[in-house]
Amino acid sequence: MTTTRTREPTFFGQPRVLANLFGVELCERFSFYGMQLSGLFAALWMRLGDRQPSTPVKFAAGTIIMGVAFLLFLPFAGTGANSVPLPGLAGIILVFTIVELLLSPVGLSLSTKLAPAAFRTQMVALFLLSVALGPAMSGTLARYYSADQEVAYFGVLGIIAIAIGVLLWLISRPLQRLMGDVR
Repeated sequence: MTTTRTREPTFFGQPRVLANLFGVELCERFSFYGMQLSGLFAALWMRLGDRQPSTPVKFAAGTIIMGVAFLLFLPFAGTGANSVPLPGLAGIILVFTIVELLLSPVGLSLSTKLAPAAFRTQMVALFLLSVALGPAMSGTLARYYSADQEVAYFGVLGIIAIAIGVLLWLISRPLQRLMGDVR
C-alpha cells in the first residue's frame, strides 16, 4: 500500500501573502529590484572609487545582511494564511536583493582579477559553481523547514549567517593582504 504525503510549500509567502493585484496573481519573486538597483550599486562603487570597501568587507557585509534578512522573517513566523502583508515580504526580498548585489557581481569581478590570465575562464566557472551550490544547499536546508518551527529555523539561519559574516569581517584585512592590489 502506497501513501502519499503532502508537502508544505517551501516558499514562505505562498500560503500567507494575498499576492493579488486587481485580479492578477503576482509573481513570487520581485526580480525588478535587481534590475533597478544594479545601476545604483554600480554608480555607488564608481563614485566611491578607491574609497569603496574592499572585496572581503563587501562579502562580510553581504553575509551579515543575509543573516538580518532571515531574522526579518521572525515577526511573521507562525502566522496563518493571508497574514503577511505583501509590502513586508517585498521588503525582505529587497534586503535579499541588496545582498545579491553585494556578493554576485563583486565575486564575479574578483574571480577574473585574481585568476592568472590563462585560467580566467576556469575561475569564472568555479565562481559560478560556488553560486550553484547555494540553491543546492537551500534545497537541503528546506528539509528542516516546518511551519511549526519557523522561529527556530529562521533564527538559526540568521544567527549562523551573521556569525560567518562577522568572522569574514574579522579576517578581511589578512584576506586583503593576500589579494595584493586587487580590491
